[in-house]
Amino acid sequence: MATIYGSSMTDPRYANYQGSQTYAPKSVAGSTQPYIGTTVNQSTSTGTGGGGQVLGTSTEQNTAAAPDFNAELDAIFNPVFSALQGQEDTLNQNYAPVEGQITAQADLAKQSLSDQQASGMRELTGQETAAGTRKEDALTSATRLYNELQRGGQQRFGGASSAGEAYQSLTAVEQQRRQGTIQGAFETAMQQVGQYKANLQEKFTTAVKEVDLQKHQAIADAQAQFRDALQQIRTARAGAESDKATASMNLLQDLRNKVFTINQQALSFAQQLALNNEASLKTVDEYTQRALQQVQGGQTAVNSSLLTGYSPTTSYGISSGQQTTGTLAQTGQTTTKKAYDPNDPSTWG
Repeated sequence: MATIYGSSMTDPRYANYQGSQTYAPKSVAGSTQPYIGTTVNQSTSTGTGGGGQVLGTSTEQNTAAAPDFNAELDAIFNPVFSALQGQEDTLNQNYAPVEGQITAQADLAKQSLSDQQASGMRELTGQETAAGTRKEDALTSATRLYNELQRGGQQRFGGASSAGEAYQSLTAVEQQRRQGTIQGAFETAMQQVGQYKANLQEKFTTAVKEVDLQKHQAIADAQAQFRDALQQIRTARAGAESDKATASMNLLQDLRNKVFTINQQALSFAQQLALNNEASLKTVDEYTQRALQQVQGGQTAVNSSLLTGYSPTTSYGISSGQQTTGTLAQTGQTTTKKAYDPNDPSTWG
């Protein structure tokens, strides 16, 4: 039994339509829930007695796979993600030895400072040794000069005279003064050399601290630059993921709108099919009614005219008791057969 929009066709006149499917549209006007990926293919069937095609008597619903938008989006954005991942890998590879290089450079600088400090200390120690040597030379020269003066005084003034004694006293005082001057100069030189050593050690210590500070600052700067570059890559990746999500939403929204439009068109087409089907059924119904009227009229005519007074007989002469009032055709008599006319019962034979 076929059902079209809730009406059943049980009339035998619709026998040609038995087996037609039930049609139920998947969406209604104003629906906001489209059936994504579903298409409705309308087909037609021809009634054997209707003289033409009747639309909407059968439907076929096929489910087509929705387009793989995820694959298309992956094809667009995966190269971007791969490039960003490559940049991150390269950044990690480039940064991995940076801290070790900075530390090695700092160690090399401190070693250079240590070498310079040691060289300065050796030089200052050499100056101390030279100062001691000059001191001894000066004392030796002063003593030799004093001895020469003593011998010269004795030869000139004599040892026992008052002039000789005075001269010896004066030369002795001069000798002491010279020795004091030499000792004072030596001590001053040694103090200066010691001060130079202290200054050199202090500068060395300060330079080592500066190198350590520069090392830590360089490592901190490298780490900051690494984090900034890594953050830029992550930001770019997040932006690409956001763009992909936005594109996916836009595609799904566009697909939804298209499917909704298709469903609306399918609904409109189904409604038109229903109207056409109703009109076709109405035409068939009207024709069937007219045909039934003609058949009933012909039957009435046959019953009222052809069979009135007919009395069948047998070869034995037995009859049904009725008398035939019409003229019977003779044996071998030919008649002209009229063309079929649905309004003339005499042509229905």
